Amino acid sequence: MKALCISDFKMENTINMIYFSKGEWYDYHIEIHPETGMKIYHVNDHPFLERTFRANFEDIQQRREDKLNQLFNDTPE
Repeated sequence: MKALCISDFKMENTINMIYFSKGEWYDYHIEIHPETGMKIYHVNDHPFLERTFRANFEDIQQRREDKLNQLFNDTPE
C-alpha cells in the first residue's frame, strides 16, 4: 500500500537520521502487535503508531482503491 507524506519531518534512530518529504509517496503495511493488539504502521520498514502515521501521512487514495477493488471482487457474475 502507499501513503502520501503530508509534512516534512525526520526521525532519528540509533544508526542514522531518516527523512520523509512532503508530497512524496511511501510504501507501508500494517501489522497488529501480538500482545497489545495495536496497529503498527511500517513506512519503508520504519514503525509508527497510528496517531503518528495519521499526523504525517495520508492514505485516503489507497483506502479508496482498496474499497473499489473489494466492490469489484464482491460483485456477482
